[in-house]
Amino acid sequence: MWVAQFYPFSRARQWINSGGLGTMGFGFPSAIGAKRGRPNDVVINFTGDGSIPNGISQRSLVYLPFLEIMDISLVKLKYLFLK
Repeated sequence: MWVAQFYPFSRARQWINSGGLGTMGFGFPSAIGAKRGRPNDVVINFTGDGSIPNGISQRSLVYLPFLEIMDISLVKLKYLFLK
């Protein structure tokens, strides 16, 4: 939700989210789908440290040549939405 508030989006249809709070593991598979749907656009996945273990199996797909996804992890060393 921090990205929705503070990232400077420049046009419509640039934001994908799960529609809920704390859906861990959603971001990276969604970024893969966004890159497949728009292969010429830059795809950035902002994720928290709690989401990384839940989506670790999908990260092996990064080595495929068509997937150029930036993965930015917001590390706070705790699950932010599960306080």
